[in-house]
Amino acid sequence: MHRSQHIAGSIKITKQLDNDIIMNQQNLADFIWDIADTLRGDFRQSEFGRIILPFTVLRRLECVLEPPRKDVQQRYEFLKDSKIDLDLVLPATAKASFYNISEFSLGTVGTTSTRANNADFKTVEAEIAALLNEMTA
Repeated sequence: MHRSQHIAGSIKITKQLDNDIIMNQQNLADFIWDIADTLRGDFRQSEFGRIILPFTVLRRLECVLEPPRKDVQQRYEFLKDSKIDLDLVLPATAKASFYNISEFSLGTVGTTSTRANNADFKTVEAEIAALLNEMTA
């Protein structure tokens, strides 16, 4: 095989890989938008970004903080009455620059359907506020 044929073959393979990546990205984008349309439900499209995006970010933070969560909570309980600055200790325990000491998670906040549970909205609202305050502490 001549060098020019080898280079042409490499270029063809690279173009095919680029096309595959673009198609995979497009398929992923389509999939995400389909999920977004499903999640949006009764929300108007203009409300979607103000509601779903923040919860998506919160969920991602929660996923990052989940593996060391029990260790962070135990360290917090052990040190909370001490004079030690917890903001210096707990991020190291969480292996991140932030930490979560809350007993709540997005999975436990509002344990029933929000629509069926409107009477308990204030409780859910308070739990979310507590979760946010403790995650950003």
